[in-house]
Amino acid sequence: MVAVDAASRAPASFVAASPTRILDTRSDAGLAGPFVSGVAEQLQVTGVVATRPPNNAPQVDVEVVPSGASSAVFTVRVVRPLTNGFLSVRSDDATGFSATLNINWTAGGADIANSVTVQFPASGKVDIFVNGTVGEVLIDVAGYNVAASTGPAGGSGEPDQ
Repeated sequence: MVAVDAASRAPASFVAASPTRILDTRSDAGLAGPFVSGVAEQLQVTGVVATRPPNNAPQVDVEVVPSGASSAVFTVRVVRPLTNGFLSVRSDDATGFSATLNINWTAGGADIANSVTVQFPASGKVDIFVNGTVGEVLIDVAGYNVAASTGPAGGSGEPDQ
C-alpha cells in the first residue's frame, strides 16, 4: 500500500497561451549562450520577458505569463545533443539535487522535446539544469495556471417567474 500526503493548494484555472518561445540559446533570448554542464541557470517566466518570434523575427519583450501565476506548461527541446545527458526544469526555490529529469538524451542522438509543467515561487523563476553537452535549449510556453476565481452566484434552482 502506498500513501501519499500532498500539501493542499488553492484552486487554479489553466489559461492556454499561443506557443511563445521564452528561451532560445541560439539567439540569447531568455539566457545568454550555451548551458554549462552541471550549472543551473535561472529563467524568468512571469512578467515581461524576452521572446523569440517565429521565422527569425527580432526579439520582442512581452508578458506571456502574468505575475502571480502559480505554474506554467512548457515544451522543452534539446537540440544537437553532443554527449549523454539530461535536463531538469524545476522551481527556482527548490534545493538539493533534482530527482526528476524531464529529458534524457544520448550522444549524437536526435533533437528531443518533452512537455513539462513546473510550479514556481512568487519570483516567477525556474531553474534549468543540464548535465551533459547540447547544442541548444529551447523553451516554449504553452499555458499557465492562475488562482481560480469564484464566478457569479448561481440561481436558487427555482424557475424564473
